[in-house]
Order: sequence, then C-alpha cells, then structure tokens
Amino acid sequence: MRSTPSTTRVRAARAAFLAGDEEPTDVRPEIARSWRRSRLSGVDADRPQLPYFPDLEPATSKLYLAAHPILERCAERLLDANSSIVLADRRARVLGRWSGDRSLDRGLEQANVARGFLLTETAAGTNGIGTVLEEGGPVKIVGQEHFAEQFARFTCVGSPIRHPVTNQIEGVLDIACRDAQHDRLLLPMAMEIASEIEHELYLHASERERALLESFLREVRTSTRPVVSMSEQFMMANAAAARLLDGTDQVLLWEQASLAVTSHRERSLDLVLGDGRPVRASCRPVELDRRTIGVVVELDAGSLSEAAVRRNPALPTDGGAGMIVGQTSAWQQAETLTRRIAATGLPLLFIGEAGTGKAALARFAHACAVGAAGDDAPFTIVDCALAAVDGAAAWLQQLKGHLAAGGGSVVLRHVEQLDPTTSAGLCALVDAAPDSGVRLFSTATVPYGSDPELAQPLLDRLAVTRVTIPPLRQRPEDIPILAGEFVRRHCRRRSRPRFAPEALQAMLRLDWPGNVRQLENLVRALVADGRLADIRLEDLPENVRRLTSRRPLSRLEQLQLEQILLAVRQAGGNKQLAAAQLGISRSTLYRKLRASGIEIDRVIF
Repeated sequence: MRSTPSTTRVRAARAAFLAGDEEPTDVRPEIARSWRRSRLSGVDADRPQLPYFPDLEPATSKLYLAAHPILERCAERLLDANSSIVLADRRARVLGRWSGDRSLDRGLEQANVARGFLLTETAAGTNGIGTVLEEGGPVKIVGQEHFAEQFARFTCVGSPIRHPVTNQIEGVLDIACRDAQHDRLLLPMAMEIASEIEHELYLHASERERALLESFLREVRTSTRPVVSMSEQFMMANAAAARLLDGTDQVLLWEQASLAVTSHRERSLDLVLGDGRPVRASCRPVELDRRTIGVVVELDAGSLSEAAVRRNPALPTDGGAGMIVGQTSAWQQAETLTRRIAATGLPLLFIGEAGTGKAALARFAHACAVGAAGDDAPFTIVDCALAAVDGAAAWLQQLKGHLAAGGGSVVLRHVEQLDPTTSAGLCALVDAAPDSGVRLFSTATVPYGSDPELAQPLLDRLAVTRVTIPPLRQRPEDIPILAGEFVRRHCRRRSRPRFAPEALQAMLRLDWPGNVRQLENLVRALVADGRLADIRLEDLPENVRRLTSRRPLSRLEQLQLEQILLAVRQAGGNKQLAAAQLGISRSTLYRKLRASGIEIDRVIF
C-alpha cells in the first residue's frame, strides 16, 4: 500500500476537489476513486445524512455472534492503544463498537459511528467501512482523506471479513483512532482480527457449506483445470475458472450443472461460453447424509473441436430477419441437416412450434443452395394462410408465377393451413414444374414432437426431407446468444447495452411459449428507447418477472412481488434503498425475490 501524503497536501487537495476541481490530486488512487464516488452520490461533505436502523438486532447476526467473543478479547488490548474497534455488516450498518479510550468513544458516538447507523459511501462518503465494501479489500483512511468533515479527526483502517466458504464479504472490521495518533501497525492488526473472525465463521458454518468447500478443495488439489463448486445459494471458483467465466457463463453453468443435483449422478455437458469458446463440464454431485446438496464442476476448455461448436453463420450479413444464431447441439443438428440437404435440391419441410426460426432456417437453406449467386437469386416467401383470404384460384395463380420464374427459392409458409382443394392444386403446380430450377422449401407450425396434419400427396412433394426445430425452452444455452444478437440487430447505437447476469438468469427460467420470436420482441422493447445502461432484472417487464417463478404464486405473493420490483425500479436498482422504502430489511427483500423464483445473488464469489 502506498505511503500517505502529508496532511497539508491532502487538506489542500480535498478543499480544491470540494470546491469544484474535476479530478483529485496529491492523494492515493483509492482515495481519489472514493472521493469521485462520494461526489457522484451527492454526499454532503459538511453534514452527511446517515440513515439509522433503530430495530437492528446484532444478536441475530451470524457475523456478530462469531465476532463478539473475539472483539471482547481484543478490546482489552486496546486499553493502551487509544483505539476503537467497529464491526459492520455487509450493508455497512454498524453492529457494535469496542473502545479502549472513553474520549475517542465519545467522539465516534458524536460522528454517528454507532450501532444502527449506515456508513456506506453513498451516505457517509469516504470512510473505513463503506470504502472497504466498495474497494473489496483493506483500506487506510487518514484524517482529511475522509470525504465528510465529521470524520476528518480520525484515522480509520478497515478490512473486509469474508465468509470462508462462499468468499462473500460478510462485514467489515474497522479500527479507529485519533488522526494524530495513527499507527502503521493498525492495518495489519485489523486484517489479523478479521482473519480470526473468518475462522470462527467457518466453525459456525453449516455442515452443508463445509461439505461443499471440502469437496471443492479436494477437486482443486487433484486437478489443474478450472474448477467450480456451486449450490442453490453460492458459487466458488479457483483462479483458472474465475478467469474463464464471466457473469453470463456462471448463470448458464449453474442452470445446466444443477441437473446433476436433481439426477444424483455425474454428468458431462458440452457448453459454449459467451466469447464463443467451447468447454466440456464434468459435473459431480456432492452428497451429505445421502442427500445431494450441490455440485463440483471441472471444466475442460480444450476437449471439444471447433467444428462441433462453431457459431452459426449470420445470414444475411446485414443482420436482417434471416439471421440465425445458436450453439446448442439441437440447433446445430438442425442447421447441419439443412446445409446438407439444401445442396441436393430436394424439397425440404421445416417443422416446429410458432416462432422457433423455421423461416430463418429456410433462408439459410436458400443461401446454402445458391452459393455464391445468393445475392442475385430470388428468395420468395408465399404464405399459405393467405389462400383463404385471396381465394384459392388467385393464390395458386400467384404461386404458379413464382414457380415459372425459374431459379432461386420459394418458401411455402404455414402449409398446415391449406385446405384439401388448395392442397390438390398445389400438388398439380409442383408436378407441372419439375425442371423450373426453383428450390422448394416449406414450413409447418405444429406442437413440438407432432407431425403436420398434411395429406399424403402434399407430404410426398414437400416433405422429401424434414427438419424438426427444437423450441427455445429446450435450448436455454442459446438464450444469451440470441439476446445479444437481437440487441445488436435492434439497437442502433454504437455502444450497446448488455444483459446483466441476474436478468439472464430470470430469462432462462421462462418457458418461452412464443420461442425466439417472443425473445426478440422482448429485446426490441427493452432497447427501443436507445438505452446505454446494462439491462438489469428490474428492467424486464413485470409480467415477465412474474413468470420466472418455479411454482405458481398466490395472489398475495404476486402483489408483494409487484411492490418489491416497483420499489427496486423506483430506487434505480438500489436494492438497499428499495428495502428501506418498503420498511423491510434487504435480506427480507432478497428472500421474497428468491421465493418468487428470482435469484439475484445466486452466483457469489
């Protein structure tokens, strides 16, 4: 950690920054970052308004119960150190204070460094608790380095307290003293005490958490590959896995690996990461008392061939309606079969639910069939549903003209809607133009796994080869890929938003009855205003969020969920503020979201 600049220089830098300088000067980088965050949060440097939680009960906190005996012993060591210890939870709420100096204790009390007060950076500015949570590591803040004047007479050194199983920050251990008396040994002391509390948390951890940690450590000791251990509540990864996976990959990995939990047996999964890299995930259930409690996953980034998982070609190249993307084996099989049959010139029938991408695959078949001449060869879609509107004679006459034109491709859409008379006329037209050079493709919308209800003569002419397209719910790994493609297609800005992991996680839980078309419409609505910010869970329409539950919600639960999501949206995504507005704790807010099937914090590091 860099040495602390002189008090005079820091005081001058702080005064200049508060007076309007755009960038802090003559201060350490972590202090400059914190000052910028504090100003952007609108913190009043003269009189910050600190939220107070009068009903906070430290005795109900696992962190407090683990730390209390340790801090009682440490307080005796502080009698000669003229220092105070402050313990805060992960939300930066003060749980308690242990002091060896009555005068210092009174000063901290007057500065509201007291039980129940909130010391986030957004409320209090740069300080030894909130800044630790923002930086994610130990910090030392000396005198005028504090953003708010009421803390400028103290030196504070803080260290995060991490859960030994999940590695999630559970709270902050802060040691405070008078600015003039600060000691360079205080930070190592804070880190040592934090480490003692972490060990105590491990002893307090449940058998389930310890079993998952021990399974993870055993796998890491015997494997040189990326390793992840996960359950419904948390996820931990070794360094290799942390480098390999981003937030989207973590969501997909859990959704797929959790199948090993429910099946109670080892599984191997072939996945494609967000950056296009293929991996094979070997999933082994972790059991405790004959119950599966989680899964350990070993990732092999070199076991799959590029050909097996290559990204589908984008057709047309301008990202128009014919674009097809997908990396699941089900979609790849459909695309491979289409590519192979299209070159033969045989009629090809695409079968699937509404919105699965039948027309996109037909366009892909056209491009494969005509090859380099694709830009010039005509591609015509004829909707069979219009035969009932235009009349069979007029519709057949129009089709006759397309077949007689020669060359290119004709797609007969919705052939399942043709009546027997029109079907007979269609068969006659196909028989009359066998050598026209037109490639004939058709699509039938049917429930998944069903055969189209077509007369055999029509099947004989249109379904020489069939391609069945899987519904979106059977290829969830493609949802992030498709969502990203639709953002690219429909967002006209150069800098485009991305889906946050919690939003993708919710989307993976939907059944998508409208399939790819429904997903595209959702993305179009989300980017219609030209947004630049990432798409978060609270940005999804409320009716979509309600559908992410794994079980039907009661009317009361639906109303509660609507109120919570509304509060989160009104709070700009700040769940802590939303909870305060609702009069509940943030843990209660999270618990209610999880009960509704929305896991904001499932993935934890």
